[in-house]
Amino acid sequence: MVAVLREGVVRTSASCTDGRDVSCDELRRVLIQAGELEQAVFDSPSSLGPRRESRKILRSFRSATSLAAAAFHHACERSGKAKERLVPKALARMLRSLDAFPQGGAVPGKVWVKVPEGFAFHGLFPERYREAALRWVEDHSGTPDGDVLVVGIRSIGTTLSAVVAATLRAHGRRTRRITVRPTGDPSARRLRMKKLRPAEWGLIVDEGPGLSGTSLLAVADALAAAGVPHIHFFPAHDQGPGAQAGGETLARWKEYPAFCSPLDQVRLGGLGLGEALWSSLHPGEEHRLSRVVECGGGGWRSVHYKNRDAWPAVCRTFERPKLLCEGEGGRKILYKFAGFATAPGSSSSVSESLARRLAKLAREGLTPAPLGTAHGFVATEWLDGRPLTASDATPDLLRRIGGYIAAAAGPPLSLANARAARTRLETMLCANTREGLGDEAADAALSIVRPIPVLEAVPRAGDGHLAPHEWIAMDDGRVLKTDAGGHELDHTWTGQQPILWDLAGAILEWDLDDAGEANLLEGFAAAHGCRCAPLALDAYRIAYAAHRFGQVRVGADMERDPEERARLENDVERWRGILASRLGSFTQRV
Repeated sequence: MVAVLREGVVRTSASCTDGRDVSCDELRRVLIQAGELEQAVFDSPSSLGPRRESRKILRSFRSATSLAAAAFHHACERSGKAKERLVPKALARMLRSLDAFPQGGAVPGKVWVKVPEGFAFHGLFPERYREAALRWVEDHSGTPDGDVLVVGIRSIGTTLSAVVAATLRAHGRRTRRITVRPTGDPSARRLRMKKLRPAEWGLIVDEGPGLSGTSLLAVADALAAAGVPHIHFFPAHDQGPGAQAGGETLARWKEYPAFCSPLDQVRLGGLGLGEALWSSLHPGEEHRLSRVVECGGGGWRSVHYKNRDAWPAVCRTFERPKLLCEGEGGRKILYKFAGFATAPGSSSSVSESLARRLAKLAREGLTPAPLGTAHGFVATEWLDGRPLTASDATPDLLRRIGGYIAAAAGPPLSLANARAARTRLETMLCANTREGLGDEAADAALSIVRPIPVLEAVPRAGDGHLAPHEWIAMDDGRVLKTDAGGHELDHTWTGQQPILWDLAGAILEWDLDDAGEANLLEGFAAAHGCRCAPLALDAYRIAYAAHRFGQVRVGADMERDPEERARLENDVERWRGILASRLGSFTQRV
């Protein structure tokens, strides 16, 4: 991945040399890749060789991220002179930092790059933290010019803290940056820090505060113990910790000033998000944008359904940002955030990887074709049609769904990855079934799944979201799949799983009887040429039901809107009943 980062820096530097304007989009990618690598080496310092050599590597990686952040900040400035002069300078220094790595830039041991959730799932733009840092500078323009310590919480805090620090430095504040990783139970994180150089200000940067808010508080406690008098938070939002935070945590959270910039206020090249996305496909004035509709967080239902009573339950917190943009000529385009983090095992971003998958499925007439990618979003034509319900499940449609599952599938998992997938599955199954039905049911569920062989020779599940409302019936008679693929990186899923996961999911989401299930499997076998062992499919039905029960249970706990919470609570009971029924049915047959 070091080579991938270097190639990106060289390519972006060439744009500067050629006199072309370097976009924040280009530099954001370099910045995120640098931050991903910094996280990996700082989380595994022992893999870097002898202590003296490892310190050199750590400094080089941290310097690379800081220089990428400096270039990013200057590219976001409105002044053309600042871009022309400072962006190339920062990139050149970054290349020298990369060239300083031992062995030509290779990391001696193996390190693990974690996918930053905010960059992969939530549309967390680094620009937002730059804007928050600018606000901090403005608010403290009259304060003494004391040292500022910026502390990023890994993983994503590597990149975000670099952005905050670069912005402060560009505005004359004496700033240094470190990153930390609090440990312990998620509801009670702790952090021990070595002796720190004195600092007047401690700015803690993360994408949280999350469900408990304890990670930021753990860092705040460590800074206070080190004698930092003024501590401020830089979180992703101003709503405070979530459902797992106790009264004491909520009260303590309010003690610290928080600086954040919401997504709807982010500016990309001087434009709002909707305008920037629209202009990426329609740069001319002749195709002007007329309106933008927020479709994330379940907002798509207000566009697709006339009656709120027909709305399906959704876990709004887990939905990715989506924007419906309509031009003055009436054209509608859906922009869905797929991620600008680096796709695992690839030099492409997650959004680029998903766009390629969509293009393949579109050629088979199964999904709308991707129109392009920009700022981590994938653009497709808006489907003006009717979301399906379980009552639409004709034999032909079910065979088509089975064929789609085969077409969307990925290559088989390696034996090591298949074993890891099984471990994740069993852990989830045990925890969710125990919470929903008790210890005896959890033991029974594990006794059903464990005898099934590890499935490393079958295709990999490629979608994970197969409920009826994910399919749209068009006026011309076509039925197309929306939101297709990319969910194996979704932190509400169980990661990569064998194809039986998607088959079991479709069977349960559509509430199929034996005949309907046979039609679905017939379509899958015709498209893929393989059949599934009944006992293995039964086991994955149970696992999928346990997963959905846990997912909607968490969604209900986090939901503050009474109407939305009621929908989710109904779904909790529905999936609890399905899990109990499947367990009982399997036990009776055996």
